[in-house]
Amino acid sequence: MEPMCLNLCVFSAILLGILYLFFGAFQLVFKDVYGFDLWQRGLCFMGLFVGMVFAILSDPIWRRNYMRLERNYQNSTDAQDEFQPEWRLPPAILGGPLVTIGLFIFAWTTYPDVHWIAPIIGSALFGAG
Repeated sequence: MEPMCLNLCVFSAILLGILYLFFGAFQLVFKDVYGFDLWQRGLCFMGLFVGMVFAILSDPIWRRNYMRLERNYQNSTDAQDEFQPEWRLPPAILGGPLVTIGLFIFAWTTYPDVHWIAPIIGSALFGAG
């Protein structure tokens, strides 16, 4: 019944739904627009992978931030067992704009006269978000 947990779950569900839509969109975009073969279309998923790896590698930064927030809270209130789910929000605050920017780049660069790397860069930004 925690509203913050509900919001984080809905946010994650929407992002996973969009990620699954990428699986179908990649096949259409890179086959019909750019004329890629099957193995080349499979390699296009590397953009998502690279973005997600960069996001995973940033986890120590977010853990330090979480520990800092927890320490500041404990110092100010002397409470040891209190957990605030809002302390998990800073990565989502950065990830939200990355998701939006990545989707716009992917959608607005799927034309034959635009280089094929541009939609992959957009998917990498989405993956990082």
